[in-house]
Amino acid sequence: DVPSGGPAAAALPEAAGEAARSGHAVNEDVIDQANRDGGGEWNHEEMGFALWQVFEEVQSVAWRFWIGALEALAVNNVWRMLRKSRPLWVTVRNAVLFNAIWMGFGFFHRAVVSRAIWRLLGDPHGLSVQARITDGVLFLFWNLLLYLLLILLSVSWYQDTAQRGCQLVKRKGKPPSDALDAWRQLLESMGDEVYRLLLVGVFWLCAKAVQWSLTALGSPLLATLGTLLYALGCSWMASFYAFEYVWSMIGWSLDERLRCFERRCAYFAGFGAPLTLATFSLPFFPATAVYASCFPLLILLAAAASPKEHRDAKRLPLFGVPHRAADAVCRNADSLTPLLLVADRLLALLALTRRAPSNTPNAPPSNGSNASNVLPTPP
Repeated sequence: DVPSGGPAAAALPEAAGEAARSGHAVNEDVIDQANRDGGGEWNHEEMGFALWQVFEEVQSVAWRFWIGALEALAVNNVWRMLRKSRPLWVTVRNAVLFNAIWMGFGFFHRAVVSRAIWRLLGDPHGLSVQARITDGVLFLFWNLLLYLLLILLSVSWYQDTAQRGCQLVKRKGKPPSDALDAWRQLLESMGDEVYRLLLVGVFWLCAKAVQWSLTALGSPLLATLGTLLYALGCSWMASFYAFEYVWSMIGWSLDERLRCFERRCAYFAGFGAPLTLATFSLPFFPATAVYASCFPLLILLAAAASPKEHRDAKRLPLFGVPHRAADAVCRNADSLTPLLLVADRLLALLALTRRAPSNTPNAPPSNGSNASNVLPTPP
């Protein structure tokens, strides 16, 4: 029970052995002197205090996780927002209905179309390789088209949901003033969406790599640990993806978003846990449909949430590797820069044309000059 580490403590076992051979007990003063000379790095009080600190930290992390999960399940906040805004209700309804229809098509394919293909190929149970390949190719052909359409529509739905949700909770989100402003906001949201997808995609690859690495070791315990870590990563991805829309709407920079997220990892893990649990065990396409149906509600909950109060003790650099990878991809996409500049110039020219006052022929000339020389006021 006596800690070791110093020269006095190194000599202590020999003294104890001699005392045992001579029939005498070890003098406790010798033990205390060895501890005072540097032999003991830990005593019982220090170890108990350290264990208590660890227990308090675990309790604090669990509490922040629980608060995040409760705020993700506060459906009453979503209901109040939907009752206050009719356009918000229409947007959320369209997102849920479209994804429900898409999920229904998936079930219809598996229940009817797949069986019909198997019977036409002479394999009622779909056990042959030819039946499986034919059914899979047909399923991917029409399902991927709907999936791409879902992504394009979801960009507009999620952006509108974040705008109106921030407006309802008195944050800086404002709806577009006219069609031109709406088009510019749509282009900016598409750029944010591309970077957001890159960031979350690389993060998903890292989480999946950790799961595969632990599973490949062959231990059931490590495989279970890898699955739990992957579920934790999915919770972080869902939470970050929802709050990204809100933070983008209120004008936060990318560094501010990452700093806020990485200093509150326990809270954000709890915030994304309910949606992750609802979709974790489903196949890919049904899970995507359920995820996309519930995601507008998660954006509204993120707009009404208050994560700043639940700060961790240390910052956990979760997005270090994904951030560098997404930056590298964006730096190598220089070929798109001229197209973006042309689009920006066309938008500026269109805005100048729409906002410039028109010259009427009956307008009196200014300072005796001809009316054709009167220039419009710069916008």
